[in-house]
Amino acid sequence: WVEGGPITEDTATFDYLTNKKLRRILVSGPKNLDEVVWAMDFTDDALRADYDDEGIDSRTFDARNNAFNQASEAFYDEDGEINPEADLDATLAHLKQFWSV
Repeated sequence: WVEGGPITEDTATFDYLTNKKLRRILVSGPKNLDEVVWAMDFTDDALRADYDDEGIDSRTFDARNNAFNQASEAFYDEDGEINPEADLDATLAHLKQFWSV
């Protein structure tokens, strides 16, 4: 979902994202595990920037934070290491949710 409305064609293609690598991973899927790690790190950095940005609405931050937390739960084990049995589909779905808010 997109805050304030349904997922649109623009959201599904993530055309508004300036990072081409991230857009490709979200639209086409990762080529390997390293790309998922990269996408998680990139998203974590974006969330930290959102936290420091007073222009980000708290509801937007909360929705993004929730999506990232769910992606993390799907991808990392309880020690914060990459789970070898990680649910990559769920991880990507939550990353898509984050970037749709």
